[in-house]
Amino acid sequence: MAEGLQIGQLPQKENLTGNELIPFQQGSSNGSMSTATLKEYIGTGGGTGGSTDYMNYITEYNVSVQHSTSGIDGSNKYSLKGAIAQVPQELRNIGLKVLFINSDGKVETWEFQGGTFTDVGRWLNKTVFAMVENDIEITDYNLLFDIYENKVWQNGVIVHDNILQRNCTSIVPLDRNNNIYTNTNGNADVVFFDKNGKYISTLNFYNKNPVLKENFPENAELVAFTYYRDSVITDKFFASAKNNYNLILCQSTILKKKGTRPVVNINLSDSEEEIFLKLASAYITQDCDVYFETGEYTFIKIFELMNTKYKFATAIELPIGGNCRYFFNHSTLISKCDSASEIVYNNQSLFGTQRIGFNSNYELHDGHLIQYDNIYAIHDEGSGADSYYKHVYDNLIVEYIQSEHTQYLSKPLGCGSNLHMDIIIKNCIFKNGKENVSDVSWHFVDNANCKFTITGNRFNYRFSFDSDVTKCNVLFTNNSHKEDNVFANAIVVQFNNVKE
Repeated sequence: MAEGLQIGQLPQKENLTGNELIPFQQGSSNGSMSTATLKEYIGTGGGTGGSTDYMNYITEYNVSVQHSTSGIDGSNKYSLKGAIAQVPQELRNIGLKVLFINSDGKVETWEFQGGTFTDVGRWLNKTVFAMVENDIEITDYNLLFDIYENKVWQNGVIVHDNILQRNCTSIVPLDRNNNIYTNTNGNADVVFFDKNGKYISTLNFYNKNPVLKENFPENAELVAFTYYRDSVITDKFFASAKNNYNLILCQSTILKKKGTRPVVNINLSDSEEEIFLKLASAYITQDCDVYFETGEYTFIKIFELMNTKYKFATAIELPIGGNCRYFFNHSTLISKCDSASEIVYNNQSLFGTQRIGFNSNYELHDGHLIQYDNIYAIHDEGSGADSYYKHVYDNLIVEYIQSEHTQYLSKPLGCGSNLHMDIIIKNCIFKNGKENVSDVSWHFVDNANCKFTITGNRFNYRFSFDSDVTKCNVLFTNNSHKEDNVFANAIVVQFNNVKE
């Protein structure tokens, strides 16, 4: 060693042969060790005497970096099962985080909770947990969990399903503010864990029998599911915090970021069913902005499918609501339902609020909506629920064309109240193929407290309230109509209106 030089001043070696000697002090004695011996000592976790504590300081292991050619098809992409199999034995400690690139090219992080290291059920998806904690609002749990075929949760542990009929899911965060709904005909399990992944209890649920939030264990923060594959009513199992069966068999497909309004794009190339499912997903997710590509859309077969496949019966309508805003971009949307089913044609409208739903605010902007036959172009029905909503109709042409199944109720816009509502209709044209009937009408429940702002519209015949209206304030200005409007017992301020 050169005299008078500090270590940092010595020439650096980029490559070692294994024969280099490194000095050390052991007690009162000095010695040297080759770099090859040192490498072997570290690799075995501390020589022949067994493991040393330094391994406990390794808390993360990046499988895609350390095993870059052992993944899917010889790549650095892995499933969880494949990734954890690559972890060296000496690192398999509780709390270890494993990172890997998944088949979609995205990095996932999972944390071992103890138990059998290769049991995928003993791992928590920390990528999902971070998303929910920092960014994502839970709508449908199936947007977050992974599914394990022929596996079941049993007393907090995933075991093999001996009858080969069930699947289970990974553990995901629990939304304590909402019930948990599902789409199975038979019993499925909701499995609860505390924040550390310790098993608490299991509850059953099935279609029409949700697990109510008041029945969640007090200290539950995590949840997983087990279900029979053959009992799932639609194509894929779901467990939902939002879908309360008004859209019976539909699912959210949107990861909703906290504090944002997701955008849903409806394209001219979409099929009728694809458009329906996008609208259903937006409604379930809530707070979405739905944009239609400008053009003409005709809906013929979807209403029959909504009845037979998706079990709609009393309101067979494309869903609107959930505090969503719909921008038609001057498109024309035509309902020409051709169903011969009496259930369908007696209950079919182009758009509807799915009755009371949840948070059924909505806005409709800039479109021409045409209903051929059956009931309404828009069915605005609150069913007397004790809640508040606000509906906005802006710059629309709303048209009804009568035919063989026209009913006495049929009209462009047919409505029923909640207990509390705020209705704004502005710059709209209502065209009615039925003579001498209201273009727009409302019926009310007792003690409904309602506010209407109706301005700048053209009514083919008239605007009307049923006689059951009580607490209702109306501002009616700059509108045109052919017949006298009917406001019954409402308090009305009106001016600048023209009777044609």
